[in-house]
Amino acid sequence: MHISSRINFQLQQEFPSLQHLLIEWLNYHDDFKTFNLGCCILWNIWKARNKCVFEHKNPDVSLVLRNAVKDFEEFHSLEIFVSDVTSIPLVPIPTLRSAYWIHPIQPYLKINIDGAFRDNSGAASAVAMDSFGCYQGCGTCWFPASSALIAEARAYLHGVQLAQRLHVSHCIIEGDAEAITRFLSGSEDGIPWQIRTIVLNIKFASQTFTDIRFTVVPREANIVAHELVQFAFQNHVTDWWSPTAPPDCISHSHHQDRVLV
Repeated sequence: MHISSRINFQLQQEFPSLQHLLIEWLNYHDDFKTFNLGCCILWNIWKARNKCVFEHKNPDVSLVLRNAVKDFEEFHSLEIFVSDVTSIPLVPIPTLRSAYWIHPIQPYLKINIDGAFRDNSGAASAVAMDSFGCYQGCGTCWFPASSALIAEARAYLHGVQLAQRLHVSHCIIEGDAEAITRFLSGSEDGIPWQIRTIVLNIKFASQTFTDIRFTVVPREANIVAHELVQFAFQNHVTDWWSPTAPPDCISHSHHQDRVLV
């Protein structure tokens, strides 16, 4: 993308997320002009999107860009006086992750799950979020366990149970234990005896959904569920949380995932 105005603005590559794009703009040594113009463009795209959704007005790309440049030039026409530049706080640039939570497509609800095991104890967590990244409820359980495999299997079962509690018809259960998804999609003969009952219970419960999918993601794309299971494991918590607001232990990570949706 190239915009002609009082400055040149070019976007010549794709970025995996908005966070990557903003950080790229911040890295330009041009007194934040690229960053400011980029933010003006994003703001006007957002306004055009809202008019399309709520007022059913088709977006005019040229008008969006003209308004963005207008906002940018008005912003830079202001004279800002700062008596002591050392008093300006530095904005920290966040560390990039290699993987991110990806929102589901309607009508699917995504439930991220995770398991933890240590010293003959296990815990499982499940966190539900919709296609907008909005929190829809979560739950944890703490239990005796003899292996990490049992804890991970219980986590997938806990995710299915949360989906049932929320009365959804289309659901994605997402975790970072690839072995469990293989057992769920394979024949019963290949299921280890330690988790056979758990896996069969998951398969039986899955029949109550119009469509349910079990997917695997890297740990970094499963941060919210991971932090919730650590909380449950350390505090021996078995509980369900309502959809009104996420528990404090995951509120920060959930906000980060929403920002990147």
